[in-house]
This record gives sequence, C-alpha cells and structure tokens, in this order.
Amino acid sequence: MQRAGGALVVLAVLLLVGLLPGVALVPNLPGASIAIIMLAVGTLLIGVARERRPV
Repeated sequence: MQRAGGALVVLAVLLLVGLLPGVALVPNLPGASIAIIMLAVGTLLIGVARERRPV
C-alpha cells in the first residue's frame, strides 16, 4: 500500500509539472486551467495523506 501511495504522489507531481507550461500557454481557458490544477493538487494531497497514514 505504501508503494501505491508513493506512486500516486509521483504521478500527481509529474502531472502538475507537465500541466504548468500548458496552463501558462493557454490563458484563454482559465476555468479549465484552474480545475486541472485543483485536480492535480487534490490528487497529490490524497497521496500524501495515504502515505502518512499508518497501516
């Protein structure tokens, strides 16, 4: 379970880093950009919470 949480965190970080340039280059879609960022951050926080929770 710990590996799954770690993989989820890494995936969320990579997703966020990959989306940042795209969000910066597409200012015409602020709603979609904000939603994508919130989704990535939420996924990251869930992964961190799962990683820290003792099993």
